[in-house]
Amino acid sequence: MTAELAQQLEKQRKELDISISQVARRSKVSRATVTRMLSGEIDSCSLASISAVCSVLGLELGITKCVDLAPIVAKEKALKIASLARGSCSLENQTIADDTFARTVDRLAMKLLAGSRRRLWA
Repeated sequence: MTAELAQQLEKQRKELDISISQVARRSKVSRATVTRMLSGEIDSCSLASISAVCSVLGLELGITKCVDLAPIVAKEKALKIASLARGSCSLENQTIADDTFARTVDRLAMKLLAGSRRRLWA
């Protein structure tokens, strides 16, 4: 649990003027766990406990998408494919210039993104 979440929970508890004991009783989470949770000292709370405390405090626990992973995975996959091609060319005593290689990686990544997303995860 992050310190930010602990601060948000404690702030809401104080705004509602509800005691830790009341939060524990209403959420059916032990008082000791609630105390540690609100002070940010607990590293691994169960999702059920966090959700129960949030519910008592009138907060909604949610998941927010932070980053679109598809472009990152496409670039990694394109780099692997282009590196294989570059390695084959090296075996034949032919080289691929760095700028050509970079453009190839970019084009491959774009093609991967334009196609089926399932191909990215295979």
